[in-house]
Amino acid sequence: MLLLTKPMPISSSKIFDPEVERKLRLLWNDEHSPIFVHPKMIRSLIEFVADHAAEKLHNKSKTELNKNNLTRLRVMYEMRQHFQEYQSFIPPGSTILDIGTGTGFTADYIKQQVPQTQITGLDVTNHVDYPHLIPRVLYDGERMPFTDKSFAISLLFYTLHHARKPESVLKEAMRVTSKTIIVIEEFEFEEASHEEQMLLEQKTLMQIGLGNEFYHNNLTQQYLEDLAKDNKLQIKKTIRLPTVSPRKLEKHLFVLTVPH
Repeated sequence: MLLLTKPMPISSSKIFDPEVERKLRLLWNDEHSPIFVHPKMIRSLIEFVADHAAEKLHNKSKTELNKNNLTRLRVMYEMRQHFQEYQSFIPPGSTILDIGTGTGFTADYIKQQVPQTQITGLDVTNHVDYPHLIPRVLYDGERMPFTDKSFAISLLFYTLHHARKPESVLKEAMRVTSKTIIVIEEFEFEEASHEEQMLLEQKTLMQIGLGNEFYHNNLTQQYLEDLAKDNKLQIKKTIRLPTVSPRKLEKHLFVLTVPH
């Protein structure tokens, strides 16, 4: 891992629009530091953002290159990187429930990448600031409005740390899922200020269009592993994921097999 206290320069391997590069540098300098990232990932992110930004400007898109758009690009980039770690667990034709679907970015990307996938989004709120990308069902955060084993796969991506009763959410996910539950969660570093990290997360949520009125609990990796064990969920894969988040945290993937 590399500790970055200053933003890395834009790659010189490609020719970028000078105005794009100038704006990217200004936006990048506004991010909180230090941040923990993989060196290769941060280089790829810069190129990914610059390519998308240049495309927007050259196409004379009305979408401005601002901090909100930069954050969305960062989130989408990381989402695509993480997909590579769990895509083998999503066979073509799968029925999937995306619990806490939020923006719908992830569900839409999976639908594009995995043929004939049927994905339903589930959430307690409906206040994203752009059209929903997948069908979405609202519920009360208690009992999911589906019959037992309605889906082959359920996703819990950054959902449990927003739940007041994460164990209840996991049990409901088990009830409506027949095969696999895929979890991605974030765990704050011990030295991190929980209040400061909450403020940074709220800022990110605002920038991607989700608002900031979310409950936040401080889950630990041990808690999540114990929760899986207590519910007889087999951990088929667990891995620490690379992240470009400005927050002091780790992100982990858990692929869980639902008991019959």
